[in-house]
Amino acid sequence: MIARKTEFVCLGCGDVRADPAAVCLRCGGTLQERISIETEDSARFSEKEEVVGQESRPGVDAVVFKSFEGTRSHSTLANSRVELTLSGPLDLGKPAEGRVADRIISALRAEGRSVDYLPHEDARGEDRKIRCDGTAVDVQVVSVPSDCSFLREASQRSAYTGVSILEAATWINDALSAKATRYSSAQKDATLLAIDVRHVSVLVAEEVVRTVEQTFGNPCTSHGFGAVWLVGPVDSRCTKFQSSRW
Repeated sequence: MIARKTEFVCLGCGDVRADPAAVCLRCGGTLQERISIETEDSARFSEKEEVVGQESRPGVDAVVFKSFEGTRSHSTLANSRVELTLSGPLDLGKPAEGRVADRIISALRAEGRSVDYLPHEDARGEDRKIRCDGTAVDVQVVSVPSDCSFLREASQRSAYTGVSILEAATWINDALSAKATRYSSAQKDATLLAIDVRHVSVLVAEEVVRTVEQTFGNPCTSHGFGAVWLVGPVDSRCTKFQSSRW
């Protein structure tokens, strides 16, 4: 189902309202009118767990994200710069592992792959485990950005950051590097590393992916993972790097 609506987004705190006002009633910031599209695609959950408003036009990509847990974000990619306003409570890390794995399964099924869940063991550090076309695959989930002070500020009220495309690519590579040091070559080869970008899904843009590959190399090759994904809140906001087997 696809629904089109008009909403008003605060450029300061990311708050979203349905009716216009002179300024944001939450922080006093400037409101900008957005044409939002809510989509419900092939995810396996029976209820819509996230609401996504998107605006894309030449040179600009913007996404408003809100989870039922209360995470809210407004991310923009324009002029080779990524801007993110994030507010909590945050559902990153362990609470998000199931959501991210659901999205991966949904996207793989949309490709025509045969995918289902396998039992996983938290005690062994397994975030999730799936079987794809008969092959057992470990799914490890990590989120970006990982800056503790930024996330702490976001969880308390609201936080803003703005970085260049190269810095955003470094977020992704740093997450890959941190995970890569924890596993053997054989373990990494059997692992799909999912980078949770649901709250900053403009990072799935071709410009960001290209910058990662040109600056740090293909993540599957340079870090040894069987697959590396950037996982957004809907199937259309997911992408995987070249050489990913699943």
